[in-house]
Amino acid sequence: MSPAGIEYIACTTTVGDLRKYLSDNEVAAVTISSYCATDINSLCKLAWMSNFRPDLPLAIRLLKYGQEAGIIKPLTLRLLEFWKFLKSCEKQQGDVGEIASNIVSEFDHVESLIGHEVAISIRDKAAAHNTIKDAKRLCREIEDETPVFSLYSANRYNSTYTLGDEAFITGVLRSLEDELHTQSDLRDCWYEWTRHMSDIATVFHSRLYRRLVTDRMPDIQCAKTEVDFPDHFVFETSAGNCLPVHVSGMRR
Repeated sequence: MSPAGIEYIACTTTVGDLRKYLSDNEVAAVTISSYCATDINSLCKLAWMSNFRPDLPLAIRLLKYGQEAGIIKPLTLRLLEFWKFLKSCEKQQGDVGEIASNIVSEFDHVESLIGHEVAISIRDKAAAHNTIKDAKRLCREIEDETPVFSLYSANRYNSTYTLGDEAFITGVLRSLEDELHTQSDLRDCWYEWTRHMSDIATVFHSRLYRRLVTDRMPDIQCAKTEVDFPDHFVFETSAGNCLPVHVSGMRR
């Protein structure tokens, strides 16, 4: 199918109908699940398009890595919040509790993954908040010969500064190194964890929406639809495209 016409399945209902067929707790669960799934899908797309490449000139590598890290960090936060929400749903009665319990049982191994430990450390020391105490400790993980780059542009949005990620990303990874896992291993584990956890979010939201909404509501309208995207709204990664790292025309 050409990029101009891409097939979707569109389901349409109203808040009033949700309230008619679902309890308040069920509406709340679907609301949070929708919120998490949309954020996760959006951030995963951006992370995929940012995909760091080591074969590019230094300035472009710096911009690409800074941009990718800037996307992976909020994605990590959202995924950990989703997992916390999912486990809290186990306590709910009825369909919500049953679906959540099944998902947690099916994927409970995620908490034993090295990437889960890395994600928690990134959240606590890098993504959710930053303190002088953490920065001092993490800066000690950086070797003296580590280069520090500040890449300035006339438009500040195209500038990047590497010292922060050296401390709050590389420093965190160095602090977690052991005999079995190098810094590179830990980074790979972290990225793989984000992919795995995003799959879990998709499974949960799909099952929850199907059970609570499409299976219960006789008047819900679900139909295939073809969306006509302008070419510049469609991104084909197999063609070697990637998210831009320099954008002209942004208001300073």
